[in-house]
Amino acid sequence: MGHPHSSGFQHYAALDGVRGLAVLAVVLHHVTARVPGGFLGVDVFFVLSGFLITTLLLKEHARDGDVDLRAFYVRRVLRLMPASLCALLLGGLAVASIGSDAGAMPYSRCVAAVMLYASNWVTAFDPNAMGILGHTWSLSIEEQFYLVWPLLFWRLLRSRVSSGALLGGLLAVVGASTAFRLWAQAAQWSTSIIYMHTAARLDGLSLGCACAVLLDRRPDGALVRGLSHPLSAVLSAGLLAVGALTVHRDTGPGWVLAISLANLAAASLVLFSVRADTTHSLLGRLLSWRPLVVVGQRSYGLYLYHLIILRWMLPPPGVRPPVWQLGAALLVTVLVTEGLFRWVERPILGLRSAALRLVRAGARVEPKARPE
Repeated sequence: MGHPHSSGFQHYAALDGVRGLAVLAVVLHHVTARVPGGFLGVDVFFVLSGFLITTLLLKEHARDGDVDLRAFYVRRVLRLMPASLCALLLGGLAVASIGSDAGAMPYSRCVAAVMLYASNWVTAFDPNAMGILGHTWSLSIEEQFYLVWPLLFWRLLRSRVSSGALLGGLLAVVGASTAFRLWAQAAQWSTSIIYMHTAARLDGLSLGCACAVLLDRRPDGALVRGLSHPLSAVLSAGLLAVGALTVHRDTGPGWVLAISLANLAAASLVLFSVRADTTHSLLGRLLSWRPLVVVGQRSYGLYLYHLIILRWMLPPPGVRPPVWQLGAALLVTVLVTEGLFRWVERPILGLRSAALRLVRAGARVEPKARPE
């Protein structure tokens, strides 16, 4: 869920709009039973992450002839860590105030799982173990992706692998991950393992990577033109909306297939957002609508904070809160998200240029010769 507008990536308001719709679906999924499939918003985030990270790496390689991995990871840390630390602090305050959830590990161990990018594994095998930080499973998968894919892609770019081989490999991962998820469902693995196992969620990330490679190497190809066509985007948006309102987890293989369809729909919306003229279509204007764009720009923090605040301010799960209490909790969520975005996330992200100068200056320092 990292921010896209760095390292020379052109700003596309519609991409923020896609992200805004995705996070709103997730929030609504957590506050009302009327959006049972809102969890599909996480799959939209996965496709976006794969697309944005791969696009940044491709653009840097095209511009400089190589990729500065140290600078890449500095940017990722400055983007992701401040909000994560704020969420851990909020979670600690909430646990100190209302106590741990039933079945949750000690909070210090939950924090360790988040910092080690392992919360998806903990939650997969014990859905209650992470307690108030249970929703960080998706961030762990993304951070595992950030650790592995840039290094692997850098090596592939240096090896001058053809675009066909790149696309073939990525689509093979998409197929293998989808097959693994379907096999696990047929084998009656637990829903939590199927939903949070890293191997079961690589299809969305890999599909996003494939979209970036396609757009970079074959921007006028039939596949890009078809996926980015306004009609495809409208159908994809409708498919995601129907899925959000109708798909239930724990009800047979339907939700497992819905994840695959959500990935394809997200790929279409992403390509539409960066390739089509969004000013000349109703969907494009909707995705570029300023309030939705603002939500999208704050989606990372909103995703991190909202469940902590809702759990802190509302009755335990299973107890329906009065409307005023739910409204108050959502208002506090908005205020906290905006405050931390303005006064923590954005100022620290503003240090990016200075941090990158230090990294590059250090890289230019020649090592001293050893004395004979």
